[in-house]
Amino acid sequence: MMPELFLRIESHIRQGRLLDAQRWQFRVNGIIADMRELGLFGAIKQLIRLRGIECGEPRRPLPSLPASKSGEATRMYETIMRYVAEAEVEAACEAEAAVGRSNTIAAGGAQS
Repeated sequence: MMPELFLRIESHIRQGRLLDAQRWQFRVNGIIADMRELGLFGAIKQLIRLRGIECGEPRRPLPSLPASKSGEATRMYETIMRYVAEAEVEAACEAEAAVGRSNTIAAGGAQS
């Protein structure tokens, strides 16, 4: 339900930017903790539905998300999507910076 955030963590780890990876991991951990409070499997199914994928209800005996917690799930979804947007902007800025570095090198601006 939030693959973009896990990909952001992985990208930072691959780049050796462990503090940035940790910052994203703390956010993901907070979301997972909130899902557990709502009822993990019911919350997961609802969040996936809010992302536009109909995935049914949890198999019995696992409970569905109670209607009374629907608002909390929607707020959680909004938080996830805000983080996704932030991750996408961060990735785009990194890609733009990488292109800038490549252009500088190609132009002979970074000589040894």
